[in-house]
Amino acid sequence: MLLFGRIRIVIYIWPEGSPAFKSLRAHSRYTFEYLFLETHMKILQLISRSCLILSSVLVLVSCINGTLQADEVFKTWGFNGAVDGWKPLAQVETTAGDTTLTVKGTGNDPHFIAPVEGPSGWIKVSIRAKFSGQFNSQLFWTTTKQPGTSEGLSVRFKMIGKGDRFTDIDVFLKTEHPITQLRFDPHSAPMTMELDSITMAATDAPPADPATDPAGLKVASGFKVELLYSVPAADQGSWVSMTVDDEGRLITCDQYGKLYRVTPPAIGSTEKTQVEPIEIEIGEAQGLLYAFDSLYVVVNRGKKFASGVYRVRDTDGDDQFDSLETLKLLDGGGEHGPHSIIKSPDGKSLYVVCGNSTKLPDDIKRYRLPKNWDEDQLLPRQPCSNNHNTGVLAPGGFVCNMDPDGKNWTLVAAGFRNPFDIAFNDVGELFTYDADMEMDVGTPWYRPTRVNHVVSGGEYGWRYGTGKWPDYSPDSLPAVAEIGQGSPTGILFGTRLKFPMMYQRALFVCDWTYGRLYAVHFEAEGASYSSHLEEFITGTPMPLTDLVANPKDGAMYITIGGRRTQSGLYRVTYSGGELQTKLTDNNRSIQLRKLRRRLEQYHGLQDASAVAVAWPYLGHVDRHIRYAARIAVEHQDLEGWREKAIKEPDTRAAIHGLLGLIRSGTEADQIAAVKRLSQLDVASMDDSVLIEWLRTVGVGLARSESTDIATRVVLREKAEGRFPTATDAGNHELTRLLVYLDSKSVVTDAMTIASASVTQEDLLFYGMALRVATEGWDSSLRKSYFENLNRAEEGAAVGDFIGGGHYQIYIQNMRKDAVALLNDKSKTALDAVINAEIASAIPGGSPTPRKFIKNWTVDELIPHVASLENGGRSFDAGKQLFRNAACIQCHRFANRGGILGPDITGSAKRYSMAVMLREIIDPSIQVSDQFENHVIITDEGKVLEGRILSESDNTVTLAVDPRQPESILQIPTVSIEAKKVSRTSLMPKGLLNTLTREEILDLLAYILSAGDSEHEVFK
Repeated sequence: MLLFGRIRIVIYIWPEGSPAFKSLRAHSRYTFEYLFLETHMKILQLISRSCLILSSVLVLVSCINGTLQADEVFKTWGFNGAVDGWKPLAQVETTAGDTTLTVKGTGNDPHFIAPVEGPSGWIKVSIRAKFSGQFNSQLFWTTTKQPGTSEGLSVRFKMIGKGDRFTDIDVFLKTEHPITQLRFDPHSAPMTMELDSITMAATDAPPADPATDPAGLKVASGFKVELLYSVPAADQGSWVSMTVDDEGRLITCDQYGKLYRVTPPAIGSTEKTQVEPIEIEIGEAQGLLYAFDSLYVVVNRGKKFASGVYRVRDTDGDDQFDSLETLKLLDGGGEHGPHSIIKSPDGKSLYVVCGNSTKLPDDIKRYRLPKNWDEDQLLPRQPCSNNHNTGVLAPGGFVCNMDPDGKNWTLVAAGFRNPFDIAFNDVGELFTYDADMEMDVGTPWYRPTRVNHVVSGGEYGWRYGTGKWPDYSPDSLPAVAEIGQGSPTGILFGTRLKFPMMYQRALFVCDWTYGRLYAVHFEAEGASYSSHLEEFITGTPMPLTDLVANPKDGAMYITIGGRRTQSGLYRVTYSGGELQTKLTDNNRSIQLRKLRRRLEQYHGLQDASAVAVAWPYLGHVDRHIRYAARIAVEHQDLEGWREKAIKEPDTRAAIHGLLGLIRSGTEADQIAAVKRLSQLDVASMDDSVLIEWLRTVGVGLARSESTDIATRVVLREKAEGRFPTATDAGNHELTRLLVYLDSKSVVTDAMTIASASVTQEDLLFYGMALRVATEGWDSSLRKSYFENLNRAEEGAAVGDFIGGGHYQIYIQNMRKDAVALLNDKSKTALDAVINAEIASAIPGGSPTPRKFIKNWTVDELIPHVASLENGGRSFDAGKQLFRNAACIQCHRFANRGGILGPDITGSAKRYSMAVMLREIIDPSIQVSDQFENHVIITDEGKVLEGRILSESDNTVTLAVDPRQPESILQIPTVSIEAKKVSRTSLMPKGLLNTLTREEILDLLAYILSAGDSEHEVFK
């Protein structure tokens, strides 16, 4: 090694043709710079003296290129009687004193800049300043290759002043190229501070916080979990996706950053996990797959890269990726954008899954699900209680197949909300784990997180707001497992794991919210499956993001992280005895799956034999067979089966044939199909067939409003003759249809059921359906209707019913719709019940003002958090403080509270106490795109802030107070001068400042317990 000033030279010599020569010459980081050598004659002279004479050599020069040793200062501003190069840029006045620089911010975005010549890599900026209060600060920088400032080249941080004393703040930033300028935004409001100095030094990456200790995890018997790597958040972010290459190495991706290659140690080895960045310009991936000698990267747009499917390859065999190709751009982003990618069972193609904020590509070559979907809402629906996904129409989330080059895409299935991952079992059946709509808990349209068997042409019934299709709808398919509230992330079948057979055939699904890894054990049932659940691994915090099977060692590898939480890599192995499989496959199920797949061959294709093959199975006893047969028929030319559907004599086969005709035909076909449905023998139908008939009639009427009056009268009479029936599902569908058909008796019958109901779901269903009924009311029934609404809303408020503020908002909107149908006389007569005072589950805050205690910091409280393990905290105090600190005003917890922020019931499962405190004390650090606000500036100079509900060519609808859904503004698009995402959280600062340390610990204990008064933290 030779040292010349600040340049470190390392010389390596290899013979041409050697493996090292070929590998390193191709690696851009080691490319030999001849010009560099020509300007450094001493080096050439030393090489000539070395007496190493080879026919051809490769000489590698490793130059620091200006990079300094760690902690070496390269720039200091001392402000000794001068501004020292700092220039006010906007809303700032600077005054130089003898030893300090006084900075006065005059607006909401003050900032000033200074030039600097510095290295690339990690830099520590040390600021010594005197000021009062807490500042919301930000540093921007520019580099030799990036001359403009941007959010991507910035870091936010908090500064807490000490009044008359100087405080020291260290801020870490990382640059890819030598830094050229520093910009300081000291606060987002007018302020004054004295700067004593600003120092910049090269540094190592900030140390990683440890990921969750596996010793605290609850793990299935016989299994071992080891923590392989705690991800340094400042340098490598928070990992959300993972795959395995052909060498058994892992490839991971930071949610908002780049790719990494991970070489885990051998099982039982004491070696460290090796992590290296992949130096190629792609990242923000929520889906990764190594296949076909390529790395497939599915980007879910964060800030830097466009959403889509990309392919990365090593083209010269040096074991380094060097080629990036865009295969398909996708129109979607946020947390419901493009997600995972997997290989097909036959090894010839790929499958991609996307959430419901992703538009279906418009150049799909084949649609296995016919492109005849619609919303199919018989009665008017309400949007989500916080307007999430309002206006997003079918098909919703989807699964597509594509060839390895990304050229030919096929729609496989749709109607999902937000599935993150997909997986094939050992016999080639596809599954996914779909997300719930947590705001809908306690409503009849709530669908918990659920595992779906994803079949060809499958429709799974997601529609926005209250419009989600019930599981029993014959035009959709049901879940094979309902898991409950949570946030689905990675899934994996255990086929390639060295686990007991029962786990090799299980589906492992990750719940990010509650830190649970489930094993879903399947049993063959007809052409599909049934299942039961096992909690395989649970922990706190354990925000699970992805998992893979490594065929090199048969182990399961798991990542935690996401939304900038502390990330870690774990390995799961088995060391117990062999266990007997719990999954039994029977010959009948095997034959039915073969039959289903035979029918699925006609999906997306026209074939002269399709109708003849599929038609006999429209009335099959197995739901998946009936469904596959109908989809096969829908893909065929209508001329070949239109008359067949109208004349089909078998009741069940006729219903499904007519459903296909309604979905595929013209308005005339829909009218004819509904008329034929009115002629079927409804009185003798069993309950399951009745529900299919009711839904099919509903779809027909929803798609065509031209059905003749005589047909409607017959339909109404037949439906009235079956109401009420023996099942809740039957009564719900009968009510929908009869309200639509203006039945004069449905209100009386439905109100009898509703008033006797003991479930909140029934109360809410009948409240929703009857709110638009126009016939059959009298004053007594009207009064009972509003009393039922009041009972339901009061139940949510006092905790008898779950759902909290979301539940109440739905009821309040029902009440408005029902009142809108009343005349003035009825409104006056019913005023007392319509405007009855109802308790609210969304209080305005503490009932009495609390005095200020202090500005708490994370560092002050963290040392005391460990004491929670000793127990002895007060559940009642924590619960009251949750209200007093106004947490309940915005967040739902234990099924109560507001809708402004996310549900935090399971927050302890995904956040460490340090992160939780950071989120409370410093809420603007990380804001989910589901809860972000926008700032809109109009041409009149008005600054408006709120949540955008919808946008059109003409207007933007802005909710300015999510606690009051009616508080919305319609802003003409032409009057908008600027619109940007707010970088400030809706969550107010200083929520803990009126609490003592002991009260804060009781509050944290309450959150940690998820509302369980028997939790060990209270013992």
